[in-house]
Amino acid sequence: MTLFGVSGCMALLLVGLGIRDSVSSMTEIQYGDIFNYTEIVSVDSSLTRAERRAMLSQIETLPSLEGYIQVNRTMISASAESTTDIDDEKRAYLIVPTDTDRFPQFVSLRERTGDKKELALSDEGVIINEKFSDLLGLSAGDNIYIRIDESTVTPKEVKIVGITENYIFNYIYMSPGLYKSLYNV
Repeated sequence: MTLFGVSGCMALLLVGLGIRDSVSSMTEIQYGDIFNYTEIVSVDSSLTRAERRAMLSQIETLPSLEGYIQVNRTMISASAESTTDIDDEKRAYLIVPTDTDRFPQFVSLRERTGDKKELALSDEGVIINEKFSDLLGLSAGDNIYIRIDESTVTPKEVKIVGITENYIFNYIYMSPGLYKSLYNV
């Protein structure tokens, strides 16, 4: 009986160490290779333009600041088919940077397999992460249906132009030009 107890404990220990190593390597890749920033400052959407500029001026004076980029980060719903039932949709963060040329300095959009080809944002469609692609059963060239908020009756249909490596949370990356053309802002 003691032999089985010791064997069971050893098996649990080995499984635990294996999980720790795999989670550790994923977070190192996510927050070292893919996300190339150390902090996020969220801004209350009710701030006026002048208040936002004043806040940015204060941020720019921080001695440890090496650079920053403004992005619109919103939790949205998405699906592989157009639906009016929000329960059939999956959740992801929609990321829309203000400057697509500087965005790669902060977030590396690249394929996970092969030569890890770099992906660039364009007005032709969105880039989604691989896990989200698998969850929805979609691939590059397919269309995804995006709902910005629950009050939106009809989701917007957008082409997927790339699948990026990512390990934590789900993301949809969109150019500011595409965002403006879809939502008239």
